[in-house]
Amino acid sequence: MGTGAKLGGMSGLCHFEEIVGHAPWPWQTRLYGAFAEGNVPVAVDIPTGLGKTSCVLLFLLAQFDNPALPRRIVYVVDRRAIVDQTARAIREWIGRIAERPALAGAFDAASAFPSDAPVQLGILRGGLADDGQWRVDPARPAVVVGTVDMIGSRILFSGYGDGRSRRPMHAGLLGHDSIIMLDEAHLSPAMEELLRSIERMQNHAGFKSMTLSATGTNAGSVFGLGREDEADPGVRIRLHASKRPSFHRVKTAAAGIRRICEAASAHRTGSIAVFARTVANAEKIATELTRMIGEGGSERVALLTGTLRGEERAELADGPVWNRFDPRRKRGPDRPPVYLVMTSAGEVGVDLDADHAVMDLTTLDSMTQRLGRVNRAGLAKSRVSIVFTEREASEAEKAPESHAGKLVAARARTLRVLKQLPDLSPTALRNIDRREFARCMVPSAIPARLHREAAMAYAATSADLQLPDVSIHLRGVSDPDPPDSYLVWRREVPDLVRLGSDAAREVIAFFRPGAGEVARVPARFARNLIETVLERQEGSGLPMIAVGPGGNVTALVLEDASGIPLLNHAVVFLPTTAGGLHSSGLPSLSAQEEVRDVCDDDGRIRYFDGSRGAETMDGGEESVLPAWLDRAIVLRVPLHDADEEEAEERHLVFALRRADPALQTGESDLTWLGVSPQTIDEHCSLVGEAVRRIGEALALPETDALEAAGRWHDRGKERRVWQRAAGVPAGGPLLAKSNRGRFRSGLLDGYRHEFGSLAEADREIPAGFPGRDLILHLIASHHGWARPGFSDTRQWDPDLPSALNRRLAVDAEHRFARLQAEYGLWRLAWLEALLKAADAYVSARTGV
Repeated sequence: MGTGAKLGGMSGLCHFEEIVGHAPWPWQTRLYGAFAEGNVPVAVDIPTGLGKTSCVLLFLLAQFDNPALPRRIVYVVDRRAIVDQTARAIREWIGRIAERPALAGAFDAASAFPSDAPVQLGILRGGLADDGQWRVDPARPAVVVGTVDMIGSRILFSGYGDGRSRRPMHAGLLGHDSIIMLDEAHLSPAMEELLRSIERMQNHAGFKSMTLSATGTNAGSVFGLGREDEADPGVRIRLHASKRPSFHRVKTAAAGIRRICEAASAHRTGSIAVFARTVANAEKIATELTRMIGEGGSERVALLTGTLRGEERAELADGPVWNRFDPRRKRGPDRPPVYLVMTSAGEVGVDLDADHAVMDLTTLDSMTQRLGRVNRAGLAKSRVSIVFTEREASEAEKAPESHAGKLVAARARTLRVLKQLPDLSPTALRNIDRREFARCMVPSAIPARLHREAAMAYAATSADLQLPDVSIHLRGVSDPDPPDSYLVWRREVPDLVRLGSDAAREVIAFFRPGAGEVARVPARFARNLIETVLERQEGSGLPMIAVGPGGNVTALVLEDASGIPLLNHAVVFLPTTAGGLHSSGLPSLSAQEEVRDVCDDDGRIRYFDGSRGAETMDGGEESVLPAWLDRAIVLRVPLHDADEEEAEERHLVFALRRADPALQTGESDLTWLGVSPQTIDEHCSLVGEAVRRIGEALALPETDALEAAGRWHDRGKERRVWQRAAGVPAGGPLLAKSNRGRFRSGLLDGYRHEFGSLAEADREIPAGFPGRDLILHLIASHHGWARPGFSDTRQWDPDLPSALNRRLAVDAEHRFARLQAEYGLWRLAWLEALLKAADAYVSARTGV
């Protein structure tokens, strides 16, 4: 938490039971004590079923006793589907904190701004679906949950989907005043090495990292269970939970699917977890189980994969099948069995507790995770059926040295080890010799160590350097796992493509994909899907929009597969008529029905407006439009071509119920839109006050410099060229923000208002003024430039002589180098993020 005020005068652990529902286990008490003393273990190794995710809550509560702890907890998982489940549990904890005035008040007292939530929750799952609330008040404790790709790319100044402005902001907020908890680190050795490298570069100042595991594969100095845990009745029953195995040998993979279905359907009651290695096999199993059950089968079989679209995944998590796997459920009389068929998306971090399980064979680390979803509380006598083929049983030593061959060999060794165990309880699995356990896994890609010179190059986010893809630091060298793409279906895609990439960029920035809209798929699947749609449409062309990993937006009509852009880590917008998504929410090459558009919600809506009146995207009448529209922040996109003077004046209208903090920290001209009009003087004064509040809440020595930067940061908007582009009439009040209107960026001819602000401050702030370097850099960098500088002469101030502009540009580059050496890469980016947060807060409200 930096050096801010202490959260409370009592031990935070005394609130644990009322939040979680049970007293802390002995290991939780010990770990809390370590956190409160500022000691973060390098690794924590706790079996599944003993609340490993509670490390997040323990750290939050430890902030009561130690105000020097980092404010942000970043929880990283290697499965996108797990992000939502982990976030769901943390959201429940935050809700219980909010219900307790003493707790909520303590978190509020440490913060700069009021909030509905005592702790902010951020979710970075990919596909641009981040609401940005966690960024608005960097002094307020926050938990950010995300995947290796989304967190790792951002902490390295290269966030997938981020543009120029957000790259340093995210790097600063995630890489300073934060602790990163990497769950199941054995799956992500490259990410672990990256975190250790960043920790070394910062000398542990303001940044800590910790790995979590439930496999028992960690060696060396690890925080784990002690004798007092073994003696605790609640812990002991979980460690020795009965899980009786049976092994089923089949000749072929097809026979294996049949045998899995037979073993699953043999259960007459309970909740049955069914695991399969591939999405295709999981689909086949779910279909066959539904057929075997007959009437009512679709209500008793559910499918969970990492590729499910968010909307359907949320519906699944709220459904009757999922509720039968809730660890907190009340166990009543016997009921007909329900089945949850899962891929690896159900292995790590999902809060599920099955009565029994049926599964195919995989490596020992994955088998351990699967078994951790069965009989977690130790209250039942569970049966576990493991189905394997003859080939999987016999090829431990003769498999080829390819990655696929190593997988086959590791599975065969896993089978031999499991057959030798008396049962499959956590204790039996943790007693496996570590060297033998390692032989039953597949070595991950070789981690790439991050050197300071490379980190400095990544930090130069406005230089457009050609650098190695950050994936080598997230996934390692020669990573066998394919990169992902994120699919979104919207009705307006053909209209936006016709209007061009600029219109598409504006709309996507204004109406970012919501969590329910996004389906994560391998990039090669996304390409195959597009090719399939093209073939199906027989040359009619496919409108699509792609947002690349660097935030670049491409809108085009594809005529054939040769025009498909690179889709690695891209967000792909398709028309709903393109198909590609089953009604279940599962992406599929064979799905041809129109996809349900789930973009609109209670906080935002799209509609057409023009001489034909207003209608929603569904074709409804004006009466269905919400009453809050007259107070909304609106983006109006004309649907006719500008040169068609006789064309009907019709607009596609996008309306937000309230200001979006993510919009205010972007790099597009939509940052012009705020909740109400503000003059430049009003806005700069309010931002100065807001950033001072952040600095004081964090007890920063740079608070005065931050406030000065806030009071100067938008002075460059006074230039007539900027006011004309904003549509402000000559002689009117000079505006910094408006809640209406379109910004005509073409009229700027490249001018950057922050360069004009830099010129004003450089002239007015005398040499030797305390913090002058930092003030000037914060002003120049608040939209992502000045890292290192302004190399494009079109960005310079049109009202100043060329020689003065050139001197300001050169000084900006030298200043950036000096400040990085003084503050370090991530702390300088964090200081920039504080000013951006204040700007976003003020723009989203009428005042502070």
